[in-house]
Amino acid sequence: MIEQIAFMSMMGFSSACCVMVGKAIGEGKDEERIAAYARTFIGLAVFFVIITGGAAFAFSGAIIDFFQINAATKLHASRLFCVVTIFISLKTFNCVNIVGIFRGGGDTKTGMIIDAVFMYSFGIPLGFVAMYFLKLEVAFVYAFLISDEFFKLPAVIWRMKSRKWIRNITREKHELA
Repeated sequence: MIEQIAFMSMMGFSSACCVMVGKAIGEGKDEERIAAYARTFIGLAVFFVIITGGAAFAFSGAIIDFFQINAATKLHASRLFCVVTIFISLKTFNCVNIVGIFRGGGDTKTGMIIDAVFMYSFGIPLGFVAMYFLKLEVAFVYAFLISDEFFKLPAVIWRMKSRKWIRNITREKHELA
């Protein structure tokens, strides 16, 4: 549930980024200003992740203790909490870039390709191996399942820096008439 709450706020933030980037491109702002907007959103996302992830990690014991569960379940829950708080920063960075910046910039196809390639090449196969061959605990299997966030990071950074995601897909006024 904590991860879903963090994910919903991350999606809302990414959607706001998408609107702002798309609006800037549609208004005809120069590429440097659009890239500055993108960097600002990434910086804000990092700041929010540090604050929210740090708070979630700091209060994880209290959150887990809120539920009346046995010691073994608490141990599994605390391990899952660790995995979630570690990976949420990568997930947020990738989400802001793919959902916020790339989509807002008119480059939806690249985000879809990056997500699909890395999920099906790394996340799902590694999770399968961790579960069925290595027989790891749930927290470790989950870490392997979401490890695609780590593997897609270089591709996301490269695409962001290339600025190939900046595409003006709006129609000019004379085309509307």
